[in-house]
Amino acid sequence: MCINNEKLTFCTCSEKEVKASDNFDSEIYYTWLLTSYIGYKESRIRGKILMPSKDLGKGLTLDRILEILNSDLSYFDFDYHPKELDCFRIKNNLKYPFHQYFSVIYKNNLWQQGSNPAFVSLTKTIAQGRISREVTESKKTRNWLVSQEKLSIIQLFDKLLSEKDVTEQWQFITALANRFPKESFQKAINLCNANSKTEKIYGFRLMSQLYESEYNLKQIKSFLFKRVESENDKEIIETLIFSLTSNLSLLKDDEIKSLLSLKERGDNFKVVLMDELINYNHKLVIDFFVELCRDTNLGVKQKAIMNLSYEDDLDTPKVRKVLWENVENQNKKVRQYSIYGLALRKDNNIKSILEKELKYIDNDSSLILEAIEELGNKRMKPLLESKLEQLNNNKYLSKLLIDTIENI
Repeated sequence: MCINNEKLTFCTCSEKEVKASDNFDSEIYYTWLLTSYIGYKESRIRGKILMPSKDLGKGLTLDRILEILNSDLSYFDFDYHPKELDCFRIKNNLKYPFHQYFSVIYKNNLWQQGSNPAFVSLTKTIAQGRISREVTESKKTRNWLVSQEKLSIIQLFDKLLSEKDVTEQWQFITALANRFPKESFQKAINLCNANSKTEKIYGFRLMSQLYESEYNLKQIKSFLFKRVESENDKEIIETLIFSLTSNLSLLKDDEIKSLLSLKERGDNFKVVLMDELINYNHKLVIDFFVELCRDTNLGVKQKAIMNLSYEDDLDTPKVRKVLWENVENQNKKVRQYSIYGLALRKDNNIKSILEKELKYIDNDSSLILEAIEELGNKRMKPLLESKLEQLNNNKYLSKLLIDTIENI
C-alpha cells in the first residue's frame, strides 16, 4: 500500500525495501490480499477462527476501507473490476493475541464486511502487497517488540496493571508468559484471588496465556475448571471459556460436559459456547447445538441453526432431523438456514422445498439460490429460467438467478 497524505493506494510495489526513520515504526506493518472465489472444496481441516477486528490502528479501519472500495475512485495500482464473492483482507504481522485482521467481500454489487467460508472455500489470489504505515508519533513511543526484552518482571507487571488499552495489556501479558512463566504463574494466582474485578481479569488473562503456551498444563487446566464452576462474572467466565477451548484436543468428555453446563447460566453463555465450540466435531458438542436449535430464544435458535447449517462436517441423523423441523419455520432466516444446511449435505429430499421457495423468491433470498447451487440438481434449471423470465427489471435478482443457472 502506498500512502500519499490521506489517500491510500493498494499497490503491488511491496517488494521494495522500507527503511525505518525517526517517525516510522518498522516493526508494525500490514499486508493485504485480494482473492476470487472459485468454488467449494472438501476439507477435513477445522480450527478456531480468530474474530475479525474493526480497527487495525494507524487509520486502517473497516469503515474507512469499505468507504474507499465502494467509492467511484480506483484505489488499486492495476486494472481491477470486482466480481461476486471477491474477498479483500488486511492484517498486521503480529502473532496472537495481538494479531488483527478484517475481511470484506463483494456481494450484491457492494463491498461489505465478511468473507467466504473458511477451510472449504477454493480461492485464487488476484493480487497482494505489503503495507507499511507512516506514523506521526516519534520513535520514543512504546514499541513492545523492543521494550519487552528490556523490562524486568516487576516493570512488566507495573505496566500491565496501569495500562487501560486491552491490546497493550495483552502485549505485556505475553511478554510475562514467555519470559517469566514460573514467576508469572504464582502472580497470576494471586491476581485471580484478588478482591478487585480488574485485577482478577488481569490474572485470568495471564493464566490464559500460560495455558496457551502449555506451561504447567495439567495444573493450570485444573485451576481454570475450578474457577469456571465458582466464578459468576460474565467477562471472567468468557475469558475462562476462551482459554479452555484454545486446544480442544486436550479436553476430556467430562470436561466438555462441565463447559457445556454453563448454558444453564443464560443465553449469553449459550452464544459464547457456540462461538468457541462450532469447529469441534464431537458428539457432546453436536448434541449441544441440536438442543439449541430448539431453544425458545429466537436469537439463540437462529445462531445454532446457522452454525450447524454451514458446518456440513457436523452431519448426523440428529442434525438432519432438527434442520428438517425448521424447513417451514415462520422465521425467514431460520427457514433459509435450515434449507441451506440440508442442501449442503446433498439431501435431495429438499428439492421440493426449494421449488416452493423459488416461487416467492425476492432480493432477500440469495441463500435459497446458494442452496440450489449446493444441491447441484440440474433438473431445477427450467424452473430457474422460468422465474428469470417473470422478473420485471429487477437487475439484482436477475443476476443472482443467471449465476445460479450457470453454476448448477
